[in-house]
Amino acid sequence: MNEWGITETMVEDDGKLIINRSQDVQALLDRNKAEADVAAGSVGHAGFRKVGSVPLVLAETWAKECGFAVGTQGFAAHVKTKLMDGSYSKLLVKGY
Repeated sequence: MNEWGITETMVEDDGKLIINRSQDVQALLDRNKAEADVAAGSVGHAGFRKVGSVPLVLAETWAKECGFAVGTQGFAAHVKTKLMDGSYSKLLVKGY
């Protein structure tokens, strides 16, 4: 496991290399919750504010789904859709 909590395993199966990446995201979820508690008391609207945090392994998966690289506008639009559907509410600090 590295500093981001990512674990990578490699297995050979019938001449194919299968790589599985997973990430322990509890620390990220705890930080998001703490930041959300602080953000809830904020008044007004800032031009820039933190919406949330997405684990690296999940960002990689979403990039593959949408076909855009992390950091591009296409990827950002895909992430916004994912975060707004409610399934990933624990990744949000303060919604869109």
